[in-house]
Amino acid sequence: MTVLEDLLLAYSLAAFAYFAILNGLYLFLTALAWREMTHEMLRRRYLALDEVFASPLTPGISVLVPAFNEEAVIIESVRSLLSLRYPRHEVIVVNDGSDDDTLAVLRAAFDLAPVRKALRSSIDTAPVRATSISRSTPRV
Repeated sequence: MTVLEDLLLAYSLAAFAYFAILNGLYLFLTALAWREMTHEMLRRRYLALDEVFASPLTPGISVLVPAFNEEAVIIESVRSLLSLRYPRHEVIVVNDGSDDDTLAVLRAAFDLAPVRKALRSSIDTAPVRATSISRSTPRV
């Protein structure tokens, strides 16, 4: 029985040594990664935004603008949003039943032309009566 006990003891010691070395290696690699991530975060603090904006991986965004009776301020609002410092963005104006000339002012300022768009109805809304796109400013 002593030979079997000796074999089991040797196997237990070998398994313990293996796991101790493996976990020590994992701990060492985690410490290296922590140090590198700390340095990377410090470097990013000084990274120029122009480099980020020039990256093709920077995602585009859509800015939705609700416009209900906004005839007096809608043009300046849209122009302000168009001047955002972001590489790829579009401004979508939603004219939700205005009683004034909001749509007419937008049409005149941005040369809007009617287009047919395929719309997904994933949420319940009032029916979309028309969609337009700007001929002079492609991001509107």
